[in-house]
Amino acid sequence: MKIRQSTYLLIALLPLCMAGCSSDETVAAAGTTDSVEERVPVEFSSQLPAVTRATTIENVWTSGDVIAVSNGSTLHRYIAAATSTAGAIVNLSFAGEYSDQFFWPTSNPSWTFTAWYPYNNGTQWTAIEVAENQNTIDADVYKNYDLLYATCGPVDFKKRVHFVFYHQLAHVIVNATVSPASGYSNERVTAIEFGRNNVALTGSLTMGTTGGSVATPSVAWTVAEANKTHSVTMRYKEPSSSVYTYECMLPPQAIGDADTPLLTIKTIDNEQATRTYLYKSPYTLQAGYEYTFDMSVNELGVLKVNSLTITGWGTGAGGTGTVK
Repeated sequence: MKIRQSTYLLIALLPLCMAGCSSDETVAAAGTTDSVEERVPVEFSSQLPAVTRATTIENVWTSGDVIAVSNGSTLHRYIAAATSTAGAIVNLSFAGEYSDQFFWPTSNPSWTFTAWYPYNNGTQWTAIEVAENQNTIDADVYKNYDLLYATCGPVDFKKRVHFVFYHQLAHVIVNATVSPASGYSNERVTAIEFGRNNVALTGSLTMGTTGGSVATPSVAWTVAEANKTHSVTMRYKEPSSSVYTYECMLPPQAIGDADTPLLTIKTIDNEQATRTYLYKSPYTLQAGYEYTFDMSVNELGVLKVNSLTITGWGTGAGGTGTVK
C-alpha cells in the first residue's frame, strides 16, 4: 500500500513540474544563454544623404536592395524599406528567418556595426574593377559600381543603430553642348572618353570601422600605377536636344599630365563628318567626390571648359581632388 500511495503522489506532482517550464524558456538564442523571451532584436535605420545616386532613381533605396550588416564577427542580410522621398530615414528589416538577425547579448552591452551595399555575397569588399566601356554595360552592373559604406558605434544595449551611407568611388559627370554656329550642320556629341591610356580600372580597398563619410574616410584605397593603361568610355546619362550628359565611376587616382587628354569629346554632323575635341590637364579623383565638367564647343569650333564643380558626393559640400 505504501508503494501505491507514492506512485499516486508522483503522478499528481508531474503536471505541476511540467507547468513550471514552458517551451519558450527552454529554447536559447544561438551562442547565448538567453531565453527567447529575453532576446532583444537590434533595430536598424539607414539614410542616403547623397546629392544623387548613380542610378536613375536619385537618393533613395529601391525595392529589394540587400545590405550587408556586420558586428565584426557575424554578418546578416538586411533590406532597406523602399522610399520615393530623397534622403529619407528608413528602417532596415532582416532578410530570412527570425533567427537571421542581430540580437543584443546581455554579456556584451555594446557593439560597433559596419554596413555596405552592394551585398557582395556577404563578403567585405577588398577590390573593385569597373568597365573600360561604361556606356555598353547593363544598368544593374553600373549600379553595383556605386559602393556605399557606413559605420556606427559603439552602440549601447537596446539603442537604435543608425547608418548614414556614403559613396566610396569617384563620380565624373560631363555636360557638353555644341553651338549651332560652330560652322557644321547639326553637329552633335556621339561619345566622351575620360583619360587617354592612363586610367586604372581596378583599385584595392580596406574598409575600416570608424568614419565612413567624406570628411572622415574609413575606406583606404590603393591604385597601382602599372594599372593606369586605359581610356574610359563614359556612360550616356540623359537624352537632350542641347545638352549631352555623360558619366562614369572610377576608383580614386591621379591621372595624366598637361600633355595628355583628360577628356575627349567626339561629334558628328549631318554630312557624317566626325570631329574630336581634346581637353588636356592632369587631374586627381578623390573617393566620395563628384566632379562635374560643363563644357562647350563654341561658334569657332573651340572646346571650352565653362565650369568645373567639385562636391562631396555624399554631402554636397565643397571638396578638393586629392586621392584618399
